[in-house]
Amino acid sequence: MEKKSKISVNLSSRKQITVGNIFLKWAFEAGRAIVILIELIALSALGYRLLVDGQIVDLHEKIDNEAALVGFQANDEKAFRGIHERLENIRIINEETKGKVQVMDDILSAINVSEFTETSLTVNQSSVALSGNALSVFTVENFVNKIQEYPQINSITIDEINTSSSGIKFSLRIALKESQLDL
Repeated sequence: MEKKSKISVNLSSRKQITVGNIFLKWAFEAGRAIVILIELIALSALGYRLLVDGQIVDLHEKIDNEAALVGFQANDEKAFRGIHERLENIRIINEETKGKVQVMDDILSAINVSEFTETSLTVNQSSVALSGNALSVFTVENFVNKIQEYPQINSITIDEINTSSSGIKFSLRIALKESQLDL
């Protein structure tokens, strides 16, 4: 006997539902969802990049504007710094001069109140030379102690101290500190 082959013809529009068909259908749908999700992520990254690039361009424009403003004000800044330096120099000179005037005032008041007689006073930029007669050594000592307290005094040198018929003859040099300015 011969076996006849069985031919089956399915004329229905329904497909056979198998596990393989279900898996393929799920895989295609999941694949489409993954591709769409990746494309959305790529588009959002592109949009964010465009936003950041716009902000960078705006910041560069702002920096250029600020640099131009700073460049425009450079001359004013130089003038302001020059004025500030001159005012600082004037302040230092004023303090030094005020101190030297106080020293000279004490020297002249000592001469005027007759602590010293027959005095000779020589003043120059960095020193003061004083010679004369005093009634006692203590008068000279008190004067030297008073004068050396000033911060403008660099040193006091007693060149001569002798007794004479008119009292104590003395000669001293007062060295003043140099200016603090680098002119």
